[in-house]
Amino acid sequence: MNFIAKALFKVANANCYSIDIPTFRANGCDIVVRGSNNGIEVCINTNMSGDGKEEILWDTFSIVYDLLFVAVGSFPQLTSIMIDDSSVDLTKLAHKYTTAEAFKVDCFRVLNINSSLINSESIDKMKEINRKPLWSLEYIVSEAYSKVATVHKTALLLHTAEGLCNSIDTQDVSFISKMEAVFESFFRYQESESLIDQFTSSFGETSDKFYKFLVDTRDDITHYLEEIDKTRSTRNKELSLDRKANNSTIYMWELLFCIYIAIRLYIAEHLCFTILDNNVKESMYRIQDWMYIHKCERCGTDVDATQLKSRSSMVIYIRNSLGSLHKVTD
Repeated sequence: MNFIAKALFKVANANCYSIDIPTFRANGCDIVVRGSNNGIEVCINTNMSGDGKEEILWDTFSIVYDLLFVAVGSFPQLTSIMIDDSSVDLTKLAHKYTTAEAFKVDCFRVLNINSSLINSESIDKMKEINRKPLWSLEYIVSEAYSKVATVHKTALLLHTAEGLCNSIDTQDVSFISKMEAVFESFFRYQESESLIDQFTSSFGETSDKFYKFLVDTRDDITHYLEEIDKTRSTRNKELSLDRKANNSTIYMWELLFCIYIAIRLYIAEHLCFTILDNNVKESMYRIQDWMYIHKCERCGTDVDATQLKSRSSMVIYIRNSLGSLHKVTD
């Protein structure tokens, strides 16, 4: 039985994905992944007899596509799936396979797509971990979730990160310890401690209080503990005041992207993949620029292009410089 999925990458610089992964065997199937420019094709074949052949094919496809998502941060847009001579109705697939446009950005790619990413060993390792938290992330950044409130998606991602940490590291530790484990990779790839301090200061007074901020955010949004914890960070007190002023999304968009990248890095390092350091740094620059632009918008001040750190943010600002810049969505 043959399974062939064809798709297109809808991200900037998609032509960097020149893929040629020779045939290998995993999960009882022969697998080939190839592509060029912005196209990708996943071919899976099994010679198994009896019932369950199609289920094995779908399971193998799911693992391969999960690996692509960890690498790129979005799913390639499926154009067709054929099982033997039958075409699959793509509209009946899970909504997670259609990633929202905001997450289709090349600097969010943390791994190269090659035989080091997709092979029999990585597929076996993916089968060993609980992939439900990863599926949760895939749904949260899908087009189907695009109209869900950012604060709610951020809270869901915090729970997702906790669940993933429970799956990979089964120690019974505090929520803060789990967040430290998940974010450790994200911060390790930054250029300097001062950059990290500058970044985390937007959420808490000092970098060590960033994780307390995450706890407070989770408690506020999903545990409704706003009036109980009297030790909450100053930044979170400001958030509570902003919520009362019907402005609950301050920096939540940026935090959502931080968690989205941190979760994927956590998985990638657990699977012993080689991280694209410069892309991780660029993604943090972009998030910092969003926060700076967001602050300018709130204060009614002009954006100073010399303060932008991300190469892509500079292009976005120049593109918008003839008119007023209200929101960066790229």
